[in-house]
Amino acid sequence: MNDAAPRTGRAVLLDFLASDATPHVRTLLLSETACLTSGIRECTFNVFNVTVDVGSALVTIDDDLDTERTFTLPLAEFLRALAEDSGEDA
Repeated sequence: MNDAAPRTGRAVLLDFLASDATPHVRTLLLSETACLTSGIRECTFNVFNVTVDVGSALVTIDDDLDTERTFTLPLAEFLRALAEDSGEDA
């Protein structure tokens, strides 16, 4: 990771997409969220934890190695970011 990059915020999303969001993980998250109609789904990956809260339409990404690195964004934005490289439409 570039030391000059911000330690929080959008950098957390970009780091998740670059490191943990393999094609398999992207497909898994896209299909899991498509099936959810309510509630919260928590997923733990190699470095990042992803919490999808369907009720509030928010996703929180936490860096398991650095507890100060967390980012919350709208569910729709997260799904678009996942779909960009997976070849699927969110």
